[in-house]
Amino acid sequence: MTRIKDKSLYLVLSKEYEGDEDFLKVAETAVSAGIDVLQMREKVFPAKGL
Repeated sequence: MTRIKDKSLYLVLSKEYEGDEDFLKVAETAVSAGIDVLQMREKVFPAKGL
């Protein structure tokens, strides 16, 4: 397992919580805002969609 060091902003993103916002747009906005780590948590999401 790889450890994540010195990361101050960590976002866990799930379609369940994003509401009407476009999932990809939320991720892009977070990355543009300087997020250090983006973790996508989906139990039911087609791999092709990632």
